[in-house]
Amino acid sequence: MLIEKNKNDFIRVTVGFISNIVLYLSLIIFCVMLFVTEKSIAYDKISLLVLVSSMSQLLVLCCNKRVRKISLAFVLYLYNLICHNGFIIAYYFDPKYINFKSSTSMSFMNVYTFYDAIFISNIVLIIFTIGINYYANHSRNAENAGSEGNEAQVSEKAYAGKNIIDTIGTIALGLSGLYMTYVIVPRGLWAYSYVDVREIMTGFPFFAHTVIISSLALAFAVVGGTIKGIKRNVTIFAYISLLHFLIGNRGEVLYSAVTCLALYQLRFKNIKKRSVIIVALCSIIIIPAVRLSREMRIDEYSFNILDSFLDVLCEEGMQIMPFTYIVEYVQNGHSYMWGGTYLYYFGDFILRRFGFVLQVDQAYVIKQIMPKVGLGFSMIAEVYYNFTIVGASVLYFLYAKLLLNFEQKLYVNKLSAPKRLFMAMLVVEFVNLTRNDASTLPVYLMYSVIFLLAYWAFSKGK
Repeated sequence: MLIEKNKNDFIRVTVGFISNIVLYLSLIIFCVMLFVTEKSIAYDKISLLVLVSSMSQLLVLCCNKRVRKISLAFVLYLYNLICHNGFIIAYYFDPKYINFKSSTSMSFMNVYTFYDAIFISNIVLIIFTIGINYYANHSRNAENAGSEGNEAQVSEKAYAGKNIIDTIGTIALGLSGLYMTYVIVPRGLWAYSYVDVREIMTGFPFFAHTVIISSLALAFAVVGGTIKGIKRNVTIFAYISLLHFLIGNRGEVLYSAVTCLALYQLRFKNIKKRSVIIVALCSIIIIPAVRLSREMRIDEYSFNILDSFLDVLCEEGMQIMPFTYIVEYVQNGHSYMWGGTYLYYFGDFILRRFGFVLQVDQAYVIKQIMPKVGLGFSMIAEVYYNFTIVGASVLYFLYAKLLLNFEQKLYVNKLSAPKRLFMAMLVVEFVNLTRNDASTLPVYLMYSVIFLLAYWAFSKGK
């Protein structure tokens, strides 16, 4: 047994060492290639480079025993990786993905900043990986915390307010579910195309708020409620998820589900690998199936797991498209925003409460400078647009520290109720921002504060 353990440790350390070398070499290559003026690299070669770099990043984290594989940091890193490299990796395995969407939509591959967007996003991803790896090694390991673990058990048992959190979560999820039922069921929206559904939804502006409320409510309940309450709230969320899937929505479900899976594991430490595999396989099946149902093409769905997996990689990885356009916008002579887009979102949010619309240059409004309507965005792209590649790399390195610090304290139950509740809800928004711009950030923060005020009001004096 000891020999086998030593052998496994030797393999892990060796693979980790080699992966670190490849990681830093790929970082150097991406940095050098970013400043090469003429970029005439074949798609398959750049795809191979991205694949090797992505594998080295994953192996570095997987070989680090202190990086928990079902945790917020790992989940958020993996989601960022898929969103920026998924399309490129899928193309390496099957060049047909060059026609994944219409010829107009795929025209971003002919924009001269396409490669620059790949290099920039991967540089930030590698720095994020290095940050997670570094802070995991330089923080106390919760599994070996000794007496701290005993204190954790006591603090969890003594933790007050769980029933209140259950109730608040149930009320929020229940009301969200009822409103969604009112909007979707009487109108039979599952029979409409996704484009028609989005058009109809403009007549129900509060629907978007129910998405935010239900996402925050689930995280709120999972990170602070009782086991019984969590089961009840997950059941309500499952019903809400079904409604979303029926009308072609997915992210509204998956953002919360993935986040809460990590939160549950950090808090209760008892999620089995089998459950994670089942969730992953379900995602691989659901994501492409819902995409096809948006255009009423569900009959074209293939139950081939490999094809479905590549479809997921490709679709999630299409965030490289808006990234390409924002790099083009910057390189065409427009300045970085230095936090301007974030200030605009908050300023506009506040002024709209008083009936005013904030009038600013379109450079502050990402949706207005995108060449096509309805394009998503990404957190890495927006941070780059505001703070340059250096600023984005530094912020993502610090982002790793924030996540690891929260994980550590949640794992050993060293956070007060308000802190654990707020951080859990903030992470839900971080996951949402992975494939969006920050326009929703003020709304998420507003509802997070409302949840905390409700908890404070009902738990006061208890």
